[in-house]
Amino acid sequence: MTKEIVEQYMEDNAFLNADHKLRIHEVYAGRFRVNVWQHDPVNKIYSSYFIRANESGVISCDPQLGA
Repeated sequence: MTKEIVEQYMEDNAFLNADHKLRIHEVYAGRFRVNVWQHDPVNKIYSSYFIRANESGVISCDPQLGA
């Protein structure tokens, strides 16, 4: 469930477009690495975030979205 919270947070707060795809990996309990991949014209990591979350929501995001 927490992975879904992180995914929803990114979709609501990040400036994603149709060429972006999220890859979310739980590094360890409640800590996630989120890579935003861009697939046009080549596959590359567009941006990367470290997010702490629990069942209540996102605790922190580094770097901050929109910063």
